[in-house]
Amino acid sequence: MPSNSWWSSSSDEEEEMFFANAMLRAGQILIEEEEEDVSSESVITKRIRINRDREGAHEKLVNDYFSDEPLCNDEIFRRRFRMSRRLFTRIANDLAGLDPFFTQRPDARNYEGFTTLQKCTAAIRQLAYGTVADALDEYLQMSLYQAHEARHEFPGMLGSIDCMHWAWHNCPTAWRDQYTRGDHDHPTLILEAVASQDLWIWHSFFGLPGSLNDLNVLYQSAIFTDVINGTGPDTRFIVFGVEYRRGYYLADGIYLSWSTIVKTIPYHEDEKRKKFAKRQEAARKDIERAFGVLQKKMGRP
Repeated sequence: MPSNSWWSSSSDEEEEMFFANAMLRAGQILIEEEEEDVSSESVITKRIRINRDREGAHEKLVNDYFSDEPLCNDEIFRRRFRMSRRLFTRIANDLAGLDPFFTQRPDARNYEGFTTLQKCTAAIRQLAYGTVADALDEYLQMSLYQAHEARHEFPGMLGSIDCMHWAWHNCPTAWRDQYTRGDHDHPTLILEAVASQDLWIWHSFFGLPGSLNDLNVLYQSAIFTDVINGTGPDTRFIVFGVEYRRGYYLADGIYLSWSTIVKTIPYHEDEKRKKFAKRQEAARKDIERAFGVLQKKMGRP
């Protein structure tokens, strides 16, 4: 995050532009608890629903920060939101006018969704503190962990995993053979990463020799350490009435057929498998897009 001096020296207009652009992107991962009325052919899951008090959470938010006599004064507001109350209100109003996502809308059950203040508070708090989405669940009654399911309709999916090679131009001559693979004419280091649709990299493991393949890297990675230790997040989900205890990652064909990894189907024997492969491969574009952005930032072609 920028330093405190940046916040104090920037004009409200500059801050508003910065946060409006950032929140339009961050808003893509804010998930409203909505159920779509889909056809019987596409109904393959039963989601676990928590009945959240959205209206009560909105009232508490208003009483704490946005009423005529809020519980928290201007100084507390600025410290917690990294901006003035007036600037926050301007940003919220502008976003509501620019993108329907930031407005309150009824869900498929005709229940009112989250308000503009709730959505903007969730987005700005994440930008201000770098917290995970679910950290605000108890206060705002807004569950954000199922962002991948909302975007790609894969219940229990934690992200897409893959590896890429980074050229090591200053590799010592004695190590060149160890760090060079047959399909590369130069030494490389391998980056294993898990990314989501918002370009957020949730896991990274970097530095193994480029002569290895994705499986060799996975065997040495700590990605499943929290699962083994029993400290991972609760990612249970239900498909066709069967509850699964752990989430999973989408991967390409080289990975093993583990319960925590879901691969594409290479040979499409029927329309159902063809549709699954198409959706799985489309969702895996998240990690490929993240790698492309990293390459561009590093000045690679």
